Amino acid sequence: MADDVRMRVAALQQELRSLREANELLGRQAEDLGFLEARLRDRTRELQEKNALLQAIYDAVPDMIFLHGADGTVEDVNENVLRTFGWTRDEARRIGVAEASGPDMRPEEAMERIRRARAGEPQDFEWTARRKDGTTFPVEVRLRRLEGLPGEPKVLALVRDLTEERRRDQELRVQERLAALGQLAAGIAHDFNNLLTPVCNYPEMLRGLPGVPDRVRRALEVIGEQGQRGARLVHQLLDFGRGSPPDRRVLDLRSFVTEVGEMVRRTLPDAVEVRVEIPEGADLRVWADPVQIQQILVNLAVNARDAMPMGGTLTFAVERVRVPAGTAEPGGPEAGEWVRLTVRDTGEGISPDVLPRIFDPFFTTRGPREGTGLGLSQVHGLVTEHGGRITVETEAGRGTVFRVYLPPAPSPPKGPVEEPTDRR
Repeated sequence: MADDVRMRVAALQQELRSLREANELLGRQAEDLGFLEARLRDRTRELQEKNALLQAIYDAVPDMIFLHGADGTVEDVNENVLRTFGWTRDEARRIGVAEASGPDMRPEEAMERIRRARAGEPQDFEWTARRKDGTTFPVEVRLRRLEGLPGEPKVLALVRDLTEERRRDQELRVQERLAALGQLAAGIAHDFNNLLTPVCNYPEMLRGLPGVPDRVRRALEVIGEQGQRGARLVHQLLDFGRGSPPDRRVLDLRSFVTEVGEMVRRTLPDAVEVRVEIPEGADLRVWADPVQIQQILVNLAVNARDAMPMGGTLTFAVERVRVPAGTAEPGGPEAGEWVRLTVRDTGEGISPDVLPRIFDPFFTTRGPREGTGLGLSQVHGLVTEHGGRITVETEAGRGTVFRVYLPPAPSPPKGPVEEPTDRR
């Protein structure tokens, strides 16, 4: 009996040892599992952080990014696509190439390029894209096959908006033409001025001689008038090509534009009503040459007068504006603070075929004896010299609006404020 009890006790002790060993093993395994769980949490957090970083980079890329699946459909886009095209993300995934292409583009050509890219042939080309609202804009497209992904190959499309680049190129071409023509005009003007001196002086001298017949006197008067017209043209050419540094100072446009408005009101026909709109309180000081700013306003006023042969309303307005980032219009000012001069008329407007050339030197829609075509090119050059921008908005039969953006004067001012003077 005693041996039986001892055997049972020994068996129980052995079982207890086994349980203890198993418990220790389970404890070690639990520690290992806890370690693995902690590592898994760390790795999950790292992957989430990397995924968030990649998504942030993906959305921050200034180019538009489209991810095309095997059948050419859009699987994903970055935020710049949504901002530029005006789509929601679901719309971007549903819209096909035809809806995103301009009317002069063939969608089947784009699909063929996607197919070639998926086959491993990189594709680089320019395209006309269409926004949700129907407006179009030029883009540069780069298609590349994505390697190393599971499943069928995908195509990455990098799309860059060329609108601003085209605008800068156009402005550069205009500036180059202006510079070349300015040098040519200045050289011609100096020689022409010497030729005009006797043409202007001798008719006046001959008209004063006794016994000159009336018919001859009238002919001499015409010669003198045409000589003076030629002299005025010479001065325009010299101003256009001189390139001399402007006499800039702090100029308060509040009083200055009011004064110019009064001067213009006295010189324009009674059928043209002149209005001046200036808000109270705004700081409207600019760092500018007052003579050149007057040239800008007078040239725009003359242009408006010619657009209103039957009369109308000419409005000068000045205001302080802030251009938010990402909202700058093509050809307009960059984001920031500006003083905006607006010259608005209710005239005939500018036809679409003429509008692209209005700032070209010597281009004019007037008759052969009605003008030189230098007014708006001078305006463009003077605005550019002041570090500003000029935009135009027009509608046939509804009038034209020129907006001149000038950098505001530094504060506090670095020079005397220009006082109004009579510039008649």
